[in-house]
Amino acid sequence: MADALLPGVARPGAPPLLPSKRISGVLFVRRLWCTTIARRKIGVNSLGVKSSLFAHGIRCRFVPDPSAPTPSATSSGRGFFRRLLRWAVGILVLAAVVSAAILWLYNRAFTSEKPVTRASRFTSGNFAFPVQVAIFADHVTRYKPRFLGHTEESITLRQIASVKVMSGPVFADVVVDTTGGSPPVTIHGLWKKDAAALAAAIAAAQAALPMPVRPVPTPAPPATPPG
Repeated sequence: MADALLPGVARPGAPPLLPSKRISGVLFVRRLWCTTIARRKIGVNSLGVKSSLFAHGIRCRFVPDPSAPTPSATSSGRGFFRRLLRWAVGILVLAAVVSAAILWLYNRAFTSEKPVTRASRFTSGNFAFPVQVAIFADHVTRYKPRFLGHTEESITLRQIASVKVMSGPVFADVVVDTTGGSPPVTIHGLWKKDAAALAAAIAAAQAALPMPVRPVPTPAPPATPPG
């Protein structure tokens, strides 16, 4: 009631005072105090603080208003779950990006000298790291990447005894038998056309090998008759 009688203060329900009206000393002190608090909070000088000259705008927005409604527990819980959901989505996106980078890094062609044949990802054991096969001038290499490292097998073309293609409805396996008695090398999960092309390429590489040069046996010196 005392504030309503002070000069320069509008009564409840009355229109706001114009800037040209005189503001009481109590309101001036309140505005100065709010401005000082605002400067401390945001760290600006006196020229950077905006304050209204109207009586209803004297209260600083950095000072909590006791008449303002406080946030309920429901809204606080919703805000917490929204932040938690954003963090979970961000972690999932980061994990997906890292996994894609690892898959791209380990599934690159292991050689750039020859064409590389890859197994299909729709077959067992080839979803993340498919098998790769390349035919070189004198050997065939089977390359199987892993999460930490890889497995590489090489067979010289001269040691290949036969190449079998075991076809299914869509995919096929290529079985390479060797002449040394070692277990055959199986290339699993190829498309049927890739398996047939791989077997034909191995046969062509074997046919292109130069014939081995056999040393000419040195004739034995004639035996001298006794006596």
